[in-house]
Amino acid sequence: MRRKSGAAAPRAASTWLFIFLLLIVSAFLVWRIVRTSTADAMIKTNPVAVAVVAPDDPRLAMSMAMLEFRATGGRVRPKVREAAMKALRRAPLADEPFFLAGITALIDHDEVSADRLLTEARRRNPRSRYVRLLLLDRYLRSGKIVDATAEMNAIGNLIPNSNQILTAELARLVQTPATGPALIRALKRNPEPRDPLLEYLAGSGASPDLILRIAREVPAPPQAQPGAPAWQAKLISSLVDRGQVDRAYQLWRTFCNPRAPARKEGLFDPNFQGLPGLPPFNWYYPDTSAGAAERSASGLQIDYYGRDDAELAGQLLMLAPGRYRLSFVAEGGADGESSRLSWKVECLQSKASLGEFILKKLSYAPRRLVGEFTVPAQACSGQRLRLLGTSGEFAKAQNATIRDFGLTRVP
Repeated sequence: MRRKSGAAAPRAASTWLFIFLLLIVSAFLVWRIVRTSTADAMIKTNPVAVAVVAPDDPRLAMSMAMLEFRATGGRVRPKVREAAMKALRRAPLADEPFFLAGITALIDHDEVSADRLLTEARRRNPRSRYVRLLLLDRYLRSGKIVDATAEMNAIGNLIPNSNQILTAELARLVQTPATGPALIRALKRNPEPRDPLLEYLAGSGASPDLILRIAREVPAPPQAQPGAPAWQAKLISSLVDRGQVDRAYQLWRTFCNPRAPARKEGLFDPNFQGLPGLPPFNWYYPDTSAGAAERSASGLQIDYYGRDDAELAGQLLMLAPGRYRLSFVAEGGADGESSRLSWKVECLQSKASLGEFILKKLSYAPRRLVGEFTVPAQACSGQRLRLLGTSGEFAKAQNATIRDFGLTRVP
């Protein structure tokens, strides 16, 4: 029995030693897995954090270089770029070193090498938006319309949520003399980005002539929604905001079908019939939780809840200097006490008030309301007519129906 006990002790010790070594190896493997998983998850989004857990990961130098590229608008320090290039030896499938080398070649005016390096970067990572956008620029500059069209298709199809990225880049390229004409030719082959591009340009203050040229030369995409595209309203509004009211109206009337008069006189659609035409020269009805104004068979139906100030309807006018009479037939439950409804006329540029006409003492017996105002000769080439709901000390609902709207010049 003593011999057996003596032999068991070394065996027990060796068993515990094996378990201890196994735990060390397991802990090491777990750490490696965690470190690798952490690096994989964060290498693109937070390379600084990866530097703590995996400082020897070859992808770290590449991600740091790309982080600097994004932060500085494309400028990467030579030592950072060199570190990324050295890391390629331990990560031979990476695309970042080829992309950075392509950028360097472009800076050095070595366009042949740049194209070769960027093409290789795209082959390694077809989803890289930086590579594809840069290749799109390269193809447009060299007149390779087919290749440029392919890049536009790829960016739209391969990169999630690429519409904003692609549209902003196309807007930059189309406004650059070296790439603009080629991009328009590429859009003819692939018109899908046309309307988002036009809307972006109209909203960013781009040249109206350029916007109209693109709209004229590039056909609308087959899947375009019926009705007026959003870029038309944005273009008109941008011209109005810049004080170019006459030009805005001429564009507005060309977009109308049937075409509106060459000169706007008085109100457009005074009977609220829903005549075709974009705002702001036609009636517009802003979305608001404070109330609603909408056309009905009996005229303009207005419901105002009386709690918050709001614009419920409006139209942009182009009245010549002089005195004018505004009139309409109204009925409903609007007493004008506390909360109230009113029509207000003001100059577009100066915001100077020309007159306000409160809807008060209304009953369900229709009656005509009349008021007058004067358009000054200076700084008032355009005027806004707005239906306003104004809250009072105590919220009180107001409602009305308006028809037979008239706006005439007083002799």
